[in-house]
Amino acid sequence: MRRKLAAILLVTLAFLVAALWGIDLRVAAEALSQTRWPVALGGISLYFVLHLLRSARLWLLLGGVDGRGRRLRLVRLFSISAVGFLAINVIPLRLGEAVRPWLLHDREGVP
Repeated sequence: MRRKLAAILLVTLAFLVAALWGIDLRVAAEALSQTRWPVALGGISLYFVLHLLRSARLWLLLGGVDGRGRRLRLVRLFSISAVGFLAINVIPLRLGEAVRPWLLHDREGVP
């Protein structure tokens, strides 16, 4: 488990370095200092609520049960939905659309 966590942290660090490569951190800090935080937090909160509503919609579409007849938890659907939307935004040509159904099948047994 520790090796897996170390590998995850290493990959995360590598992606963070790649994302920040070539960015002037002073300019970024200046931009952050000018951020209107109530507006930003309102937008983030709205995004979270909308994502929660998408997960609830998925729960309703699945009838609230997994492929084994057990009750689906909204928290599990929220994480599956979040990973699915991340894949849609990261993988080109919307090929990430296949990630959410695959995760539902793999993790929850949904046919």
